[in-house]
Amino acid sequence: MHACFQAIITLCFDIEARLKVIDNGHYINVCGSKSGNWGDVWRILGTPGRPLKPYLINLVPEDRRWGLLQQAVWWNNLSAIRTLLQFQACDKELKAKEGISERGPTSANTAQEIADLFGYLEASKIIQNHITPESEEDIETYYDGNSDIDNEEYGLFRLTLAAYKCVFHPNVVDKTKSLSSLLNDVFKHVNTGKNWVAVRDKVAQSLYPACKEASDVVSQCSNRFDFYKTIVRVYTDEDTQLYTYLNTALRRQRETGFKPTGNDLALGPYMLMFHLLLFCWRDLVREKTKTYRKMKISARDLAKYQPGKKFTWLSFVSSSVKQQCAQIFPSCAPSGNIEVHFVIDNSSDSQWQPLNIENFACYTEKERVYPAGAQYLIKRFSVKNGIPTVFLKLLGSE
Repeated sequence: MHACFQAIITLCFDIEARLKVIDNGHYINVCGSKSGNWGDVWRILGTPGRPLKPYLINLVPEDRRWGLLQQAVWWNNLSAIRTLLQFQACDKELKAKEGISERGPTSANTAQEIADLFGYLEASKIIQNHITPESEEDIETYYDGNSDIDNEEYGLFRLTLAAYKCVFHPNVVDKTKSLSSLLNDVFKHVNTGKNWVAVRDKVAQSLYPACKEASDVVSQCSNRFDFYKTIVRVYTDEDTQLYTYLNTALRRQRETGFKPTGNDLALGPYMLMFHLLLFCWRDLVREKTKTYRKMKISARDLAKYQPGKKFTWLSFVSSSVKQQCAQIFPSCAPSGNIEVHFVIDNSSDSQWQPLNIENFACYTEKERVYPAGAQYLIKRFSVKNGIPTVFLKLLGSE
C-alpha cells in the first residue's frame, strides 16, 4: 500500500481523537473560538513558538463558513488575532465560504475584509500590517518512494475526510480494511440514493473561496452522472486553473511540518471526490498500455530520477496514450525550466493505473490521469535530441 495513503485507513479511530472531532462534526477548536473560549483553542494549537497542530489553523469544517482568524475578528478579540497571526501556518488570506452575516455578505471575504465590514478598525490594521512569510511555490515533483512521508497522517485526504466526515462517510470505519476497500466504502455512500446531492453542495461550498468558477459549475449539476462528469471535466479546464492549485496543494504535503494554506484546505472536498472517481467510478476505464507525460522541472529535481529508484508523484498526474498529444499544461506552474519526457509502462495490474477521461475532458489529447500518490520504478534514462527521457514502470498497491 502506498505510504501517502496508509494513514487514511485508521482515520476515524485516530484523527478524531487527536484532532478532537466530536459527534456533531464540530472541531473543538472551532467551537471554542465560536463561544469565545480561546483557552481550548490554544490547548490544541499550542503556541506560535511551539505549535502542536499547525495543519488545523486554516481548516474550515463542513458546517462552518469561517476559519479561526475570521472568528477572532467576529469577536473583535485583538489578543487572539495577534496570537493567531504569529503562527507561521496562519493564512491571513483565507477566504470565507459563501454566506451572509448580520452586517452583510461575507462570501470569499478575508479576515481583514470582515473586520472592515464590521467596522473593527484596530483589528483590520493589525491584520493589514502583518507581513506573511513568502510561501515556496517551487515545490519539487519527485518524492522518494523508499521514504515515509513525514506528515502522512495529516495529509489533505485525511484532513478532508475528518472535516467532512458527515457528508462523505458518516459511519464508523473499520481500521483493518485496505485502502481500496475504504475508498470503495466512501464511494458507495456517495453513490447511494441522493447522498451525492449533499456531497455536491459541500464540494461547491468549499471550492467557492478557492475557485469560484469551478464552484459555480459544480453547484449547477442536476443529477449524479452530471456531477461526476463535471468533477472530471473541471480538472482539465484551463480557464479555472484548478489543475495548478490542486496539484500544488498535493505536492506541498511533502514539506516537513505540513502547513496547508486556506486554499489548499478549501480544495480538499473536490480533491477527494476526484480521487474517488478515479478509484471507483466504472465509467472511467483503466489504461494498460504505455502513456506519455511532459514536464518542466529543475536540474536538482531531474538529478533524482536515477534508474532503479522508486518514487512517488503526490499530485494527480496527466498523461496521454499518444506521445505527440502529450503536452505541458500551460497553467501548471513548473518547478524548473528543463523539459523532460516520461514514458510509463502500465502493464501490471494496479489500482493506480491511469484512467481514460477523454470523454469528459476539455482537451483532445487522449488524456489518462493517475490517482494522486501513484508510485513508480525508474527503469532507465536517456537523452534524445537534447531532451531527457525517463522510462518508468507503474507499481502496484502493495
